[in-house]
Amino acid sequence: MESYMLKKLLPVALLALTAATAQATERTWTWTYQGFYNQASAKFDPSFKVSGTFTGDDLNRDGTISLQELTSFEMGYYTADACANEYGAHCYVDAFSFSSDRKLAFKSRHYYIDDGPFSSGTYITTGEKVMQWGYFGPTETYTWTDQTKLTLVQLPVPEPSTYAMFGAGMLVLAGLRARRKAQ
Repeated sequence: MESYMLKKLLPVALLALTAATAQATERTWTWTYQGFYNQASAKFDPSFKVSGTFTGDDLNRDGTISLQELTSFEMGYYTADACANEYGAHCYVDAFSFSSDRKLAFKSRHYYIDDGPFSSGTYITTGEKVMQWGYFGPTETYTWTDQTKLTLVQLPVPEPSTYAMFGAGMLVLAGLRARRKAQ
């Protein structure tokens, strides 16, 4: 009788253990905004684009990834908050929101400051403008229009660890072997 109950309880215990160890997974998206009005040329530039990636998890399950739930933000060669120092690259995300209806809004800035006269940077406020400046050239400002398009691609969620899957498979095989021996 005791053996019979143990056999019934073991699959339930394994299922409970699997559910208990499941973790919320951060998601990563690539984003591209393309097609802006160039203020210097006074023309729409369909080829101008800004792009990057972000990673986050909707921890409070309100349907939006906020700045506090953002774990990584990259634009071009820069990763936010990973490059701040006195001289050199500075990268910040001042505001961020990504909703379940695929609306992305952020305010970011990255710039390079040299100890000499050479510096450059990009400021972006989605829905408003992209401003690029540099020591050797004029500041270029591109503004959003109705033709500015957002492309979002969610990167695949990583598969479970190979070793974890191997271990789970070995446990199942050991259980089947023990069951056959008991019969």
